[in-house]
Amino acid sequence: AMMKARRARQANRLSAEIRDLEHKKFFPRMEKVSEKAGLANPGPGKASPLEQAHAAVVDLAHKGPSRQGMRAARMHELRISLKRVRYTAELAEESDARQRMLDELKPVQDALGEWHDWETLVATAEKFFHDRVNCPLLAEMRSLHSMKFSEATAAVSGLFTKYASAETRKPSAVSPPKRLARPA
Repeated sequence: AMMKARRARQANRLSAEIRDLEHKKFFPRMEKVSEKAGLANPGPGKASPLEQAHAAVVDLAHKGPSRQGMRAARMHELRISLKRVRYTAELAEESDARQRMLDELKPVQDALGEWHDWETLVATAEKFFHDRVNCPLLAEMRSLHSMKFSEATAAVSGLFTKYASAETRKPSAVSPPKRLARPA
């Protein structure tokens, strides 16, 4: 009896919360926000979230500097931009193409995230140990930071190479099989 009463109270609270959301016009507002952001169901002539994400990566690939030209500030911008791309791709309908894109973005974002964490850690340690420039701990941290930077630039370069070469290819749920020509 006590559990039934408790469940009834919780059900009443949940119902009241839902009524409050409807009363506050939460859902219609969220629909308007998503429409303004261009993330609602695309109409005729509008790109899907997956197509938008694909186009954004292609654009970043063409604007991105070469691997030798990567700088910390640019890497940070790419980290933020790729987060937005991933969020856009996640809004797309479930499909193999969506999952492939997310699987391609995740290791790059992980590498950029690790690099950024080391960037922050080294900067903090340098402030703390500012009087010990040749501290072995700082030297090791700088070495690891440099390695993470190299890993991140390699991951970004690999992603950009793939998407720069795939500029004309649009994401699709199923890729058509490639046929080899038989010799005559």
